[in-house]
Amino acid sequence: MVEEMRAKWCEDLEELLQCPVCFERPESPVKQCERGHHICNVCKDLITECPLCKCRFSNARSYLAEELSIKLDDIKLSLLHPMHSLNNRGRNSVGSQTETNVVIAKNGSKITKRAPPEAPKGKFPCRIGTCVETLPHGRMIPHIRFYHKNKFHESNCTSENMYQQVWEMEYYKNVKYDLAIRVAEMGLFFMHIKIDDNGDLFGVVQIVGTNYIGKEFNYELKIMSSQRISIFKDKVCSCVTSPMSLFENIDCLSINHKDMTRMIAGSDTFTCIMILTRLP
Repeated sequence: MVEEMRAKWCEDLEELLQCPVCFERPESPVKQCERGHHICNVCKDLITECPLCKCRFSNARSYLAEELSIKLDDIKLSLLHPMHSLNNRGRNSVGSQTETNVVIAKNGSKITKRAPPEAPKGKFPCRIGTCVETLPHGRMIPHIRFYHKNKFHESNCTSENMYQQVWEMEYYKNVKYDLAIRVAEMGLFFMHIKIDDNGDLFGVVQIVGTNYIGKEFNYELKIMSSQRISIFKDKVCSCVTSPMSLFENIDCLSINHKDMTRMIAGSDTFTCIMILTRLP
């Protein structure tokens, strides 16, 4: 799909440009090794050889990396939002961002698809397990693919402006399920299901982005068995907030041990359904 390809190009550009040591986007001046691998000016003073090819660093600057670093945000904005004023050659000003509606034909019907939210600036914590990495948005997906690939799901919207995923989970005390879900038309999300020492279950969904972006989305968590179901709905919040603080404040799905015992009725498994909806 075109929108997914554009998002992938943005991620690839961000990954190609980043410093191979700190994984940050370099700022001028950008130095390079004898074979042309660039590195940010801060990290160059910390090491004596290129981490990619082991060659020495020269005093030469990578002007290509410097120019691309300056223009990358505009390039990404242009790719993700084709109707943005940046793509109107007759205009000099950037103007206000306009979200793109793309109409495609599918089985004879027309479906309106929206471009994903613009990738936010700043760093965000990885919320998978005990991981302590804090990364720019463009580095989060490659990080999760490499270090947490068994907890990573990538997909497209299951219907217009909505995504749904179903998991079968085991019910044991002191267990935590952390999952990363990338929906091409929506963004990157973390889902957390925690069962504490008392057998109480908690659940929340967060976005790798700001709370402002999170307001574009509602999530719904359904915990169910063949006999009972518990449903929680709320807006998606930023992953900057610790999920543990949300659990402690009961600002999330919450089912006590007694109700969970009744729900699973002697079984040791339950069904978890997550539904993400992008608001108009």
